[in-house]
Amino acid sequence: MDLLIRHRVFEEMDDAEFYNLCMQNRDLRFERTPDGNIIVMSPASSISGDLNSEIDYQLRKWNKENKLGKCFDSSAGFTLPDNSVRSPGASFIFNERWNALSIEQRRGNEEVLPTSVRTLSSN
Repeated sequence: MDLLIRHRVFEEMDDAEFYNLCMQNRDLRFERTPDGNIIVMSPASSISGDLNSEIDYQLRKWNKENKLGKCFDSSAGFTLPDNSVRSPGASFIFNERWNALSIEQRRGNEEVLPTSVRTLSSN
């Protein structure tokens, strides 16, 4: 079960502060809701882990054959247009979009995927 933390300090946290929170707590997985609450993600079940592994494999295999972009697993976080930060089970960015990103955008979880990401989730 995931843990939702509501506190004014989180609601006022900007993207850089959220990123720093994640980097300072690398053993935990965080997501952020549109209203700024923090979700501490629980580990996936064995069944979900197996399904996620299959999704990652199929997506990467497809991309190796087609060479259309970059694939990401569930550990990557992406800022969505509503300011939430989510970690989909698997995600994909077309090369054109990836190549347009700065090095800083590629390293962080800034809003880089509003239209050109395709996500799959086993949830």
